[in-house]
Amino acid sequence: MHRLFVSLLALGFVAASTLAMAETAGSVFPTITAQDLNGRTATFPEQMPGDRTVVLIAFHRRQQQELDVWIDKLGLNKEGAPAWIEMPVVPNYGSIWRAFVHNGMRSGIKTTEARARVFTVYGRRDEFRSKLNLPSDDQVYVLVVGEDGSVDARADGRYSDAKADSIRSALSL
Repeated sequence: MHRLFVSLLALGFVAASTLAMAETAGSVFPTITAQDLNGRTATFPEQMPGDRTVVLIAFHRRQQQELDVWIDKLGLNKEGAPAWIEMPVVPNYGSIWRAFVHNGMRSGIKTTEARARVFTVYGRRDEFRSKLNLPSDDQVYVLVVGEDGSVDARADGRYSDAKADSIRSALSL
């Protein structure tokens, strides 16, 4: 009986993960204009850096560690890695707040190359999540976005090998 329960529980996790990907598959990344930590403005999805781009989304500072695990495990900082960007979503409390957040993040990221990958979105988190059908701001999201803005895959939350495999599959790695 215990094995049956464990099997059903595992099946539930797989189904939930697949459902999250299915909800996103076929959706389109919304038009967003943001500035990287070097001050360069870009409009997405139009200016995604690759044919398929990994977009790592976080809503809270504490989620950076989770993104760092995804970056490491997917090998995004290695030579020949797929194009990728980070997209922290931060409430917009005005220009002084934006400058404070921007400079704080900038001071924590030392290289120009790394700063060029971080595009902060200032606005209402619930509106941003709604546009991408992201259920909560309590977890990170890893998307694979095509050059046409199509969201080809999505992984929710903490890293797992199964989630990474679905991202790699969408990237054709």
